[in-house]
Amino acid sequence: MTRGTMIDVMRRKAFALAGDLAGKGDPAYRLLHDMTGLESLSGQSVGFWSELVDRLEELKHRRQRSAPPSCTPKQWRYITRLREKLGMDDEHWQNFLKKQLHLDHERFLTVAKARGAITGLKKMVEMRT
Repeated sequence: MTRGTMIDVMRRKAFALAGDLAGKGDPAYRLLHDMTGLESLSGQSVGFWSELVDRLEELKHRRQRSAPPSCTPKQWRYITRLREKLGMDDEHWQNFLKKQLHLDHERFLTVAKARGAITGLKKMVEMRT
């Protein structure tokens, strides 16, 4: 793989991770600019993009382990375990939140909505067995 190709791969991965964390488009750009403190991200090296990808993955894992502010940590751990049992990726989770709970993001997951999420996820697990 050429150096230019590696830069493109790492750059795309960074923008995809930023999109997962903050939302596609402008929110992803803002997150990357805030994390780097740079006005322009063009012309950066492979090392720059690789380090940024590592930081974004760490941030994503940290967010996955911590509960959204409006539901309990116990509920969040249970939801996380059920998602893992189902093999539910982030895109599927976002679709579940929108269609089943009418939420745009997990940060709006209240204690009551978390109960609904747990019930729905448990039903999905039962259907698979």
